[in-house]
Amino acid sequence: MKTIFSFKVLRVKGIMSEISKILGLPKELLTEEELWKEQAIIRIRLEKRRRHKEVTIIEGIDSKSVNLKEIATQLKSKLACGGTVKENRIELQGDHRERVKELLANMGFSPENIFID
Repeated sequence: MKTIFSFKVLRVKGIMSEISKILGLPKELLTEEELWKEQAIIRIRLEKRRRHKEVTIIEGIDSKSVNLKEIATQLKSKLACGGTVKENRIELQGDHRERVKELLANMGFSPENIFID
């Protein structure tokens, strides 16, 4: 009876690892956000707007699994530019295609799955 009690105590304290419902793996091994970052196919393209202004568009990041606003804030801070999140895509003012690829790779996204158009 003592072993059953200690097992319950360990489980209540959170020492026993929890199994992810989506992945079927222990949560300490790989989080869902890391998995989505590895599998995301991201497209970076340049769009010209009125008055010859350029906007870098980043598409393909799933907004349900990764916080787009947080990623946009980090990119805007490191690139010293303005931008926004609209319709599940990130828009940055100016031409930052090459630098965005490097920054996304540093954030944990797979560089093989980032394509520049």
